[in-house]
Amino acid sequence: MKNFSLILFLIPLLGLIFEIIPLKISLSYFGVCLFTYCYLHTGKFLKNIKTNAINYLLLSITLIFGFIHGLGFAGFLRDSGVEGNNIIPPLLSFNLGLEFGQLCIIALGWLVFRKTKHLINEPFPAISSGALFGIGFYWMILRTFV
Repeated sequence: MKNFSLILFLIPLLGLIFEIIPLKISLSYFGVCLFTYCYLHTGKFLKNIKTNAINYLLLSITLIFGFIHGLGFAGFLRDSGVEGNNIIPPLLSFNLGLEFGQLCIIALGWLVFRKTKHLINEPFPAISSGALFGIGFYWMILRTFV
């Protein structure tokens, strides 16, 4: 897990050093690295404690990073020309559509996990982190070099 965290941190850092990734994108990668590290390591260290406090802590971490992530979408809506009093309908429909899509992806992932968990020898967080890293790395290559 330490190697994975180090790789996540080095990708945006190397992008900044070699000037192949703009600052805003590198900062968003750092944010994803921080979120992944906090979320997975918090769950790992607290998994033996059976209290509701852990659930609230993980929920709080998720909400905080969700709000930070949402600021990027607010900037996108502002840049697309939506302003003033007419911002509520596009913002609401955009967010509801985004949340619905995320819930569909989570439901699909949960179903796949439930059907294949007996086949998996590694812990699920390590596998899911690797998959997310692969997707993020692919997107980084597309945005940087293509």
